[in-house]
Amino acid sequence: MKPLLLLSSLLLLPLVALASFPDLPSGGQSLFSPEKISSLTLIGNIEGTANQIVAVEHPDFNEALEVNVPVARNRSWDTQFEFKLLPSIKKDDVLYVSFWLRGLRSANETGEVKVGLVIEEVGSHNKVLDQDFSAGREWRHYQYPVLAQVNSASSSVNFRVGGRSQKLQIAKIEILNFGKSIGVDSLPATRFTYQGRELDAVWRQAAAERIEKIRKGDLTLTILDAQNQPVSGANIKIEMQRHSFYWGTALDDPLFLEAGPKADRYRKILTENFNNAVPGNYLKWGVFERLRPDAIESVAKAKALGLSVRSHCMIWASWQGFLNGQGWAFLPRTIFDIRDKPDELRQASYARIKDVGTVFRGQVESIDVLNEPMEHRDLMKVLGEDEIAEWFKLARLTDPGATLVLNEAITFDWSSGADNLVRLAKRLDQLKAPVDALGIQAHYGVNLTGIDDVFIAINRFAATGKSVHITEFDMPGHDLQLHADYVRDFITIVFSHPSVTHFNQWGFSDDHHWRASEQAGLWDRDYNIKPAGEAYRDLVYRQFWTTTEGRSDSKGNYTTRGFAGTYKITVTQDGQAKEITMELPVDGALAVVKL
Repeated sequence: MKPLLLLSSLLLLPLVALASFPDLPSGGQSLFSPEKISSLTLIGNIEGTANQIVAVEHPDFNEALEVNVPVARNRSWDTQFEFKLLPSIKKDDVLYVSFWLRGLRSANETGEVKVGLVIEEVGSHNKVLDQDFSAGREWRHYQYPVLAQVNSASSSVNFRVGGRSQKLQIAKIEILNFGKSIGVDSLPATRFTYQGRELDAVWRQAAAERIEKIRKGDLTLTILDAQNQPVSGANIKIEMQRHSFYWGTALDDPLFLEAGPKADRYRKILTENFNNAVPGNYLKWGVFERLRPDAIESVAKAKALGLSVRSHCMIWASWQGFLNGQGWAFLPRTIFDIRDKPDELRQASYARIKDVGTVFRGQVESIDVLNEPMEHRDLMKVLGEDEIAEWFKLARLTDPGATLVLNEAITFDWSSGADNLVRLAKRLDQLKAPVDALGIQAHYGVNLTGIDDVFIAINRFAATGKSVHITEFDMPGHDLQLHADYVRDFITIVFSHPSVTHFNQWGFSDDHHWRASEQAGLWDRDYNIKPAGEAYRDLVYRQFWTTTEGRSDSKGNYTTRGFAGTYKITVTQDGQAKEITMELPVDGALAVVKL
């Protein structure tokens, strides 16, 4: 059965600010009205699920359906709310769906709750509408006009909530059928954007000034001849080769190690666009125990290709995968089997850090010592939260040269997760734990943080005295222009903050991406670059890249300013050429070139 023809791809993408809408016209037949919200029936796997109508304060409504799903089900439809719709729906009818949604708790890495809205024919299950909606802690109003492409004599509306452990509220649900009396473009439709997207937004000038100040260094060259005399008028070409800033991506581990044209194309894009790589799974505890040779080969291959390597991760403290049957476990089965033996657990965690730290000692530039400590806390519940300090101390002893990171699954929308990360960082400071950096994953869903708010949040993280790493950025990419614009602006604002040292995508292509269905990659499934990829390249290899030419003055000197990184400098005079390679730090560099 064909899906609905959506009014616009924009309907799928992030909401922060709304464009102006036409008024809702009259004449729609009500299929579901706000007062019927109490008639929704909970069906499926309802064990532990709590639901109730609660009073809320909002100018447009005063009650909401509150739902608490304690444990993620295998499928979203395993737990859902249903209401039978008696009126029929005809092919090409124009439907209008409107409701409000907000999240109170979510185990998802984006921090958002997710609801699947389905309108289908009773019995046949032919789908009139099947669409997912997400929201963060603020109320989000969805207005969703669609064109029905199926006939349905008797339909039901279902809100599917079982896909993740979450607590949410949904309010003022309204579904109207306008038949064929109007077009879909006559109805209000949510348009998605974010604060600071305007090309003349005030933040842009300040960011550009900060970038010029904190990301560049002065380079002074002195050109001498064989008798150490200054050479005037020498031709000088300065070409940047590599950023000092870390621009990285997670690896699709098996593909990265494969042979063949596809893997060659993958590695070519990787090395031409990034200087830092993160094995996506191979260094995680359980996977490393099973695929140790592959993990070692992956790091060695990345190094051989000229990439610095980030280690992810030493400890991911959850054994919930063994309990809920989801099939994914962050710890080996052996750890789950001794979950009630604290002394053995402690020694096993120490052995893990020593093992992976020793194997890759001196080969990785940074290490996610602990991943997602707010949500995945099983080990800490047994050993105590202060045990984290011992893990960091042991990681430092094992690999003294690596930057040690506390990595958390939050975005820059300040919330309890961000507060808890700062609290934990301060506690670890009290325990003398060598935490060098806070890792902010920045997996975005439908809610994009405003650009000014991103900078404010970084200030709060930086106030801990740690550097800030953007470790796992991605976002839905259905709206190509919105994806490109936010990549451009998010990278610009984080690059403009002196505490940020890393920006890592969590995968660069829709092929093999963990969010492939959301088209989150910078390249598509066939490895064609997308607008978001062009935006990334424009910044990293054009706007944040230095290539210049000039001539030495009467004293043999030439001075310029460039982005911190590695440079190839070629000096030519009277047919003679001399080439050198040098580093330019942000505090500047002097170099003498003898012809």
